[in-house]
Amino acid sequence: MVCIKVPATSANVGVGFDTLGLAVTFYGECEVELSDKLEITGCPVAFQTEDNLIYQSYKYVLDDLKRPVTPIKLQIDSDIPFARGLGSSAVCIVSGVLAANELHQLHLSQDELVKYCTQIEGHPDNVVPALLGGLSASYQMNDDIFFQHYPVDESYQFVAFVPDFTLETSVARGVLPESYPLKTVVANQAKLLFLLDALKTGDAANLDKFLDDGIHQPYRKKLIDEYDIVEHIAKESGAKGFYISGSGSTLMGIFTSQVDMKGLNTSLSTLKHKWKALDLLVDYKGAEVCHRTI
Repeated sequence: MVCIKVPATSANVGVGFDTLGLAVTFYGECEVELSDKLEITGCPVAFQTEDNLIYQSYKYVLDDLKRPVTPIKLQIDSDIPFARGLGSSAVCIVSGVLAANELHQLHLSQDELVKYCTQIEGHPDNVVPALLGGLSASYQMNDDIFFQHYPVDESYQFVAFVPDFTLETSVARGVLPESYPLKTVVANQAKLLFLLDALKTGDAANLDKFLDDGIHQPYRKKLIDEYDIVEHIAKESGAKGFYISGSGSTLMGIFTSQVDMKGLNTSLSTLKHKWKALDLLVDYKGAEVCHRTI
């Protein structure tokens, strides 16, 4: 039996639209073994079929390599919510690709694993940190996938504000304009450079300014009910930066001091939606695999 543990991710990180991704200490886990028939448990019944994204990712790798697709027994254990901007699909994809690699002893290289995960997801910004951990920039240029890791100072603490409503990526992408003023693009590029340095050094003095994106957040925040209220609560509690995680609906606060999580959740409990604050750090390990004897 193979046990797989994959971190959730927070993509974009403000000005890093479609480029930056951050692995956080919130996990999806599964146990998988070869079987004589497909059996999936631990998730809603609707996902206990051949359309399950973990199984589809497992099958994709084997089909591409022209290997027989042996059925699997899959037990899922994950609290990562679907369509909330925490990389739930990337977690499933990485799990499925790793399951194929381990169960069939494919010995895929890191680059090959990234390639398969990106092909299935369609873009690398979530799958790279889910697979490899940490903060990373990634970009696909034709058939080449480039990725680079960046350090994050240990003083930073991340708090995810997760609501009780979803926001589909297709909807969030649909509100974005087709073109932008040159001034906006240049500003985002400059802020991205300073953001990476601020995250590296721990200097949070201007962190909020460097996270002030003009490409996607001004449009997507309108789709997230109570955005301004949650941002106010986060900053009143000491957040030095605030941004939309992925395409939403989760929002992320960056803190440099101990966070009163009980107080945060008490404040959130007064809102219309059932927001929940999650205390997170950067995950540097990425996906982990272990073999267990039954």
